[in-house]
Formats: sequence, structure tokens, C-alpha cells
Amino acid sequence: MIVTPDGHPLDAARWGYYFRRARKRAGLNADITFHDLRHFFASALIASGCSIKQVQMALGHDSARITLDTYAQLIPGDEDRVRDAIDRIPLALTADAVRSPKLATPSAVRSGKISGR
Repeated sequence: MIVTPDGHPLDAARWGYYFRRARKRAGLNADITFHDLRHFFASALIASGCSIKQVQMALGHDSARITLDTYAQLIPGDEDRVRDAIDRIPLALTADAVRSPKLATPSAVRSGKISGR
């Protein structure tokens, strides 16, 4: 609910007037709706790593299920997370490299991170 500065609910006609005026001042396309901005806001929160619960609270949804049903396609999949995590692990520090020095890079052995056994 959107309220006036004195706390009274803002009626739809007045809200529409203020929104159109603000949209024009911001230089936004006249086709952009308040709902579009709301979706953009939620998408930006998700892209920034906010949890579904945080997004739910920011949007005022009754449950996280509503938020998840609406925005699930924007949440990176587990495969993406695993791939990104693997890309961030230097080979010399992986568990297999520690157990199997043959998998370690020569520079890791020289630096002493992995024994040359």
C-alpha cells in the first residue's frame, strides 16, 4: 500500500498521476509500469545475491513461496554455483592435489604448498 505523507492510503487515480509524472521526469519510456519497476527491483535483489526470504520481505509478499514461484527462473541453478566454485579453486589447493601430488602443479610443489613426495 502506498500512503500519503500523513499516512492515509493513496487512491489509484492520484497514485497514477504521481507515477506518470515521476516516470516522465526520469525520462523513462511511457510503456513502463509500476509493476515493471517492481519486477526490476526484485530481479536486482536476486542478482545481488539476496535470499528469497529477503526479497519476499522487501516486496511484501505473504510467503516466500509466492516470491519463489514468480522469480525462480532468475535464481542461479546449483550447476552454475558448482561450476563457479570449481573455477575459483586453484588446482594446487584441491583435495585431489593434496592426496595425489601428481595432480599438483609444479609451482605448487616448489612453493611448498604440496609436498613433492
